[in-house]
Amino acid sequence: VYEVYVRTFAGDNPAAAGDGPDTVFDRIRDRLDYLTDLGVDVLWLTPVLANDHAPHGYNITDFFEIAADLGGREAYERLIDAAHDRGLRVVFDLVLNHSARAHPFFVDAYGEGGSVAVGEGSPNPDSDYYEWYDWREDGEPETYFEWEHIANFDFDSLAVRRHLLDAVDEWAPLVDAFRVDMA
Repeated sequence: VYEVYVRTFAGDNPAAAGDGPDTVFDRIRDRLDYLTDLGVDVLWLTPVLANDHAPHGYNITDFFEIAADLGGREAYERLIDAAHDRGLRVVFDLVLNHSARAHPFFVDAYGEGGSVAVGEGSPNPDSDYYEWYDWREDGEPETYFEWEHIANFDFDSLAVRRHLLDAVDEWAPLVDAFRVDMA
C-alpha cells in the first residue's frame, strides 16, 4: 500500500496550460508508472472530497463532490481509470466521523450568529441538521482531538448514517476499497 498525500505528491506548481498536465490528479496520473516500477499495487489517496481548504483535506464540506483544487470529478476518474489500467487498486480515504464547520449542514445547525467560528455562532435547535451533530454542554460541537474546524457527527441519527452510506454508494463503483477515517 502506497499512500499519496494528494496535495503535495505531484509538486506545488501545475504546468502551464497546454504544456503538460493541468490538474493535481493529472500530475499524479503521470507518476503511476513510477509507482508500478516500485512494485506498488495499492494506491491510497488522502481525502479528495470538497473541503474547507485545510491542507490535508479531512474537513469535508461536500461528501458527493471531488475537490475542485485537485481537478474535479472528471480528472479524478481519469486517474482511477489509469491506475486500474496498470493493475493498481485504489483506496478512497473517506472521512465519516465529522464534517467541516463550513459544511452547509453545520452552518445551518450552528450559524445563527452568522459565523461558524468557535464561540461566534450559536446552535440552532430548529435546524433540520441540528440532530446530525454531537453537541457539548457549552453549545459547541464535539470534535476529534479538539480540532476547531470540524464538528463530530451524532451516529445515533439515522439521517446521518443514511447520508454517509449514500456517500459510500456514490464512490464505491469507482474505487476498490475505503479507508474510513475516525469512525
